[in-house]
Amino acid sequence: MDNLHIFVTNDIAREFSKQMIRFGSSANGPWSFFASGGSLAPKLYQELAKQRDFWTPAAQMSVYLGDERVVDPETDASNAFTLGKALITPLNSNGSFPKVYPPFMKNDFTRLARLFRGNDADDYKVCQELADHYGETISKAPRPWLIHLGVGPDGHTASLFPGSPALTSTETSGKFYLANYDPNGLNPYSRLTLSREAIANSDAVIITASGHDKAKAIKGLLENDERLPIATVNAANINLIIDYEAASLVEE
Repeated sequence: MDNLHIFVTNDIAREFSKQMIRFGSSANGPWSFFASGGSLAPKLYQELAKQRDFWTPAAQMSVYLGDERVVDPETDASNAFTLGKALITPLNSNGSFPKVYPPFMKNDFTRLARLFRGNDADDYKVCQELADHYGETISKAPRPWLIHLGVGPDGHTASLFPGSPALTSTETSGKFYLANYDPNGLNPYSRLTLSREAIANSDAVIITASGHDKAKAIKGLLENDERLPIATVNAANINLIIDYEAASLVEE
């Protein structure tokens, strides 16, 4: 891919912060950031929030969730909750106060939870109304768009899982946000996620990955193995930031 730029580093947080600062500063006005979930993202966001050069562009930033677990949004299982602790609260304490648009609130979850049967294959379907509403919100997000994506050991990104309805259904066309679940049983909870169409609509994507358990997925990405959702990501500009462990199966 001519639009793919690869950074292999011992300090993913530093490179990630550098790219976030560059993008936000170049926007020179309102811009939108779509945050990632997973274990690595909060560490990156904590470091980003410390960067004084980010505080000014952060004040112009609107923040959305690239994906979310349909769980109580006031618990650690929620990506919105961990995002708030790692990035939003520290930025607010530094006077930036970015605008934040979560996919749903506590009362929305409480209402949906009454309809859940305890089976992800059935429960995700009742979440599409939330996804549609959030998709409308996203369609009005200020330009330019920067999307941060993680990578799972199974090659998923956002909450786009191999073989999942968000990738295989014929009813996803034209939608920016989708309800989804992992049919392989590796990742719990019903999900809400950006569609591939929304990702392709972005101005830039940053993909981050760390650790040996991501090495096969990174190899598949660089070999265009379309069985892996991460390998199907398309955007105007893609920056891949990985450590040496995640890059261990990549031939020079």
